[in-house]
Amino acid sequence: MHRVNLLRHHGVKPILVLDGGFFPMKREQEVKRARSRKENLERAREHEATGNSRAAFDCYQIGVDITSKIAFELIQIILLWSRERMVFVIYIMEKKFLECLYYLLHVL
Repeated sequence: MHRVNLLRHHGVKPILVLDGGFFPMKREQEVKRARSRKENLERAREHEATGNSRAAFDCYQIGVDITSKIAFELIQIILLWSRERMVFVIYIMEKKFLECLYYLLHVL
């Protein structure tokens, strides 16, 4: 979020895209991504154990998996920003996220 806030500070209106759904036609790509995340988490732990915090940080960034909870929290932040007349486009492929977004927009 630091980079998004930096853009906003300089008058840039970022467009955030959340691509959360699993598509059968992307199965091979998802398997590759999962393998890459796992390998990078292992590398991050190795770097951390040897005291190489910069390399560990880089690997942790690649190895992190965005959970539904993290995405939901991000959507809440985006909704707060939208009240400040910021422009955001959210493209969400999972039905549960659309339901959460509907709830936040219409019920709260």
